Amino acid sequence: MRKLLNTIAVVSLCGTWIASPVVAANHCATAEQTQQIREFYAEKPGAMPVTVGGKLGLSAEVVTSGLPAGQAISVSAEAFTDVWALMSEWKEAVFVIMNGDNIFEVLTGVGVGRPSATSDYFNIEYKYPLRGHLRPELYGTIYAVAIPRNKNKISRGVLIFDQDGALLFGVYISGNVLSPSDSELAKFDKLWALIEAKPSVCPRS
Repeated sequence: MRKLLNTIAVVSLCGTWIASPVVAANHCATAEQTQQIREFYAEKPGAMPVTVGGKLGLSAEVVTSGLPAGQAISVSAEAFTDVWALMSEWKEAVFVIMNGDNIFEVLTGVGVGRPSATSDYFNIEYKYPLRGHLRPELYGTIYAVAIPRNKNKISRGVLIFDQDGALLFGVYISGNVLSPSDSELAKFDKLWALIEAKPSVCPRS
């Protein structure tokens, strides 16, 4: 219940970090799993990692780490504040929040977040439909993904995993719902470059 409340509160950050690269590294795909994941995507491109994980008996984080080169890059959740700051520059995004077989999708702007002066929470401004209070020190890994769905659409976004490798939520700037302008896509490229410049949690293929 606590995890669900933290997730639906939808994004709550704190100013203090607990480093977790060692924990997250346990959720990197092995060579055998990577082959299995890429064979699946060769047959069914565009599938979301959490869906593929269910089919293959792997966690969503392991699936994400095994995506083909150029489709996913990882960084420790210590980078959350920097990543969130760049997402708050996006005009709009789709937040995807999963709990069991239930999926919530919220089309919204990404509000600016600030550490609370009275608690460990990182509070999202009350400007857009999506607002809340996050606990990023409990997160493990952040992935930026760019997963081709077909020749015309690419699901670009950020996936946030906890320290057990479970997907907490995703924030997408493009995909089935959104078709952003070139200037908006440049903002995603800026975020990708930020993550790419930092140490990777899982080996880059």
